[in-house]
Amino acid sequence: MEFGEKLHRLRKDMKMSQQELAEAVGLTKRTISAYESGASLPKRPSIYKTLASVLAVDPRYLQPGYDDYVEQVGSNYGSKTQQQIRKILAEARVMFANHELTQEEEIEFLMHFKQLYLEARRRGFIKPSAHA
Repeated sequence: MEFGEKLHRLRKDMKMSQQELAEAVGLTKRTISAYESGASLPKRPSIYKTLASVLAVDPRYLQPGYDDYVEQVGSNYGSKTQQQIRKILAEARVMFANHELTQEEEIEFLMHFKQLYLEARRRGFIKPSAHA
């Protein structure tokens, strides 16, 4: 997935207009539109960092060449799992919007998420994949 597509999806997940995103990061709506359409890319690394902060993602996710985890999940485990991961990540982005987790909070969140997943598998709500 290209930068513009990622930016568009993240902005929509956060339920922001191009104008709202532009104001939040100190750019123009025209610049955000150009980014989303693929007509241009940020020239300074600080722009990726600012966009990522507002959109609650790691700046490396937005930079060209970053290995897209969701696409890899789709390749390895199929489109259904890929759709589930997209939904989980979108909900997590909204849940943690405007709040940067400390490393301890991030680890705690992931541990709780893993416990919920394992409990769901134990109760039979989630079937083990053929890849497990």
